[in-house]
Amino acid sequence: MATCVEPSVDVAVDVPSSFLTAAHSRVLQWAIKRVDYDTAHDLANEVALSVWERRRLDASFLAGPSELDRFVVTAARNALVDRLRSDRRRARREVAYENESRRRRRLWMCPEAQSDYSELTEALHRALARTSPKGRAAYLMVQEEERSYSSAAAALDVSPRTVESRVRRTRIQLREELAEYAVGARVGRPHQTHGGSE
Repeated sequence: MATCVEPSVDVAVDVPSSFLTAAHSRVLQWAIKRVDYDTAHDLANEVALSVWERRRLDASFLAGPSELDRFVVTAARNALVDRLRSDRRRARREVAYENESRRRRRLWMCPEAQSDYSELTEALHRALARTSPKGRAAYLMVQEEERSYSSAAAALDVSPRTVESRVRRTRIQLREELAEYAVGARVGRPHQTHGGSE
């Protein structure tokens, strides 16, 4: 028969409940001013658990009250930033999915639109192939893989500012080349209305 395993006496001594309560209360106090109550409670639980894990391994961790205060506020801020970034990424994915669904419905209903989309995709690939290899690598990491500048910088072994600069230059080049493609497409092909050609 399965039984619950109680924490050992050593763990209880290393991490007194008053310590955890102080960590939880401080984070909750900080977070409640910035987010809704449920999110604040989740952050407080997350940080308190993190503090408990660290303190369990190292009894000297956050020994003084001022250390605890500084640590939990910083940890709460980092956890909140991570959560907001994750929410933004999820929202972007949902918007992208909805846009893609609409695009697919349009292509299914209108073969002409499918041809236009294929041409535009090819033009984008050609334009991207003409960008510098370093700029292209940075652009694809940030744009396609949705990495942060810091994450892309770590992968490319450069600074985040370098990544930002490369991505900006690549975007400008793509915008200019695709603008030329759009002008050429309008000039080279007569525009047809839904009622057919005149």
